[in-house]
Amino acid sequence: MNRLIRFVLLVPILGLLALSDLTAQVYFANEDIGASISQYGTIKVYSPAGPLAADTVEQINRITMLVGINDTAVFCYNGDQDAVSGSEQVVVASPALSDHELTGLFDNGYSGAPPDVEIKYNIYGWSTGGYLLIKYTVTNTSTEAYNARLGLDLMPKPAEDWNDHILGLDATNGIIYALSGDTAAVGIKMLSQDMVSLKLMDYDRDYAYTDPSIWALMSHDIIDTRHESDYSDGTIVITSTAPIAIAVDASVEVFVAVSVGTDSTEMADNMLLAQTAATAWLAVDDRPTTRPAGFRLAQNYPNPFNPTTTIRFDLPQEQRVYLMIYDIMGREVVRLVDEVRPAGYHEMRWSGRDVGGRQVASGIYFARLVTPQYSKVNKMLLLK
Repeated sequence: MNRLIRFVLLVPILGLLALSDLTAQVYFANEDIGASISQYGTIKVYSPAGPLAADTVEQINRITMLVGINDTAVFCYNGDQDAVSGSEQVVVASPALSDHELTGLFDNGYSGAPPDVEIKYNIYGWSTGGYLLIKYTVTNTSTEAYNARLGLDLMPKPAEDWNDHILGLDATNGIIYALSGDTAAVGIKMLSQDMVSLKLMDYDRDYAYTDPSIWALMSHDIIDTRHESDYSDGTIVITSTAPIAIAVDASVEVFVAVSVGTDSTEMADNMLLAQTAATAWLAVDDRPTTRPAGFRLAQNYPNPFNPTTTIRFDLPQEQRVYLMIYDIMGREVVRLVDEVRPAGYHEMRWSGRDVGGRQVASGIYFARLVTPQYSKVNKMLLLK
């Protein structure tokens, strides 16, 4: 059977499309599953195809990222998240790791409230199969290191139905599932970090978009295993890791698998396909796993940039490393690295801020890497 893959920039119109976000979205779809990203960073999952298919069914109303520091500093979709200024959600023209890929860049610019964070979304899909993979790259864009719990805020909608869900955890296979009777099942699995908290609950009865309430759900450190709902307004799944130390401009990657099916058996089979794809997908990540043959300071990317860029460097052996940013006058703007680093492939992100956390002006800057045996300088251009 011919499997048509549709790539479209959506501009939803009230009454025309069954989408709750009246915002521009990009999406991909095969005949088994579809996914979209809105400009506010919500991921929706459809089956059997994407949001424009006549027979489409919305299976997950939203998947969004949570970053929690404490009960007064939680990054969430409702109060904080927005697309990074000047960025767009795009369909990747020539994906390297899958048949199809969506990407977007989001931060806390809507509220400006802590924690300061930037999250890059990559959604990977294939030409067949009811599964997809998500990579979140979470970057600390504040002026101080922090310990963050990383989690998901998931609103399942199996068979496009808000009513009478069964939520649960298949502990043997690590799959969080949502069922709507015997007609539909969706599953999600954390591939990279262990969950220490999992809350399965009704939407309005137990949930509020406030930092204290979300933090309480992320930090209760209990794994719920089953929740049977008779509620008509839907259900919510909240996951969380243990606190993870994230240095200034450093990043943590979170990998997630999603699958759908007409029942729990088909959903679980598709999750196995997702895990198989993830094994190959992670193995061909663009950062090699062997030890570098020599020192290297790579050119930053993107370049020119506004306001964030990534700087990669290679160390063939453990070294004391200094990575500094200088302005055109030769003055040190900020020191990104000043410590002993192990042999391997390393990267740092510079958010265009000086040592005091102030945004610097447009212009030419220099990244300088220094070790006892190596020194190199690369020119960078910040354009606003």
